[in-house]
Amino acid sequence: LEHVGNIPSMLQSASKLLNPNGGKIFVSTVNRTAISYALAIVGAEYVMQYLEPKTHDWSKFLSPFEVQQYMEQVGLEQIHITGMRLQGLPPPIGTSWNWTLSDTDLSINWIGTYQHMKRSERKIKEY
Repeated sequence: LEHVGNIPSMLQSASKLLNPNGGKIFVSTVNRTAISYALAIVGAEYVMQYLEPKTHDWSKFLSPFEVQQYMEQVGLEQIHITGMRLQGLPPPIGTSWNWTLSDTDLSINWIGTYQHMKRSERKIKEY
């Protein structure tokens, strides 16, 4: 989501495409935390040069709470959230690194699953 220009509009459009009887949307973004800044921007863009500088804008990173608010505005509710935790150290510092899923660590990357709210709970806001 951190690369989307108009998040409310995109989510409004996506929610209209979901089957109201169980359709799900999965979104991934980077949480706006000090550690995500250090790893995603400083580490990945400038130190390790895995990404072009200025690929990310820290002000566009979103917390799970912020995304939940956006989702509720378009009639969607969170049904699951999972963090992605970095393990190991990348070469040349270490030998390898990889991402693992975590139900407790949402501090860097995270993935949320959302579906339509029950009709009685909807408060849809048009954009």
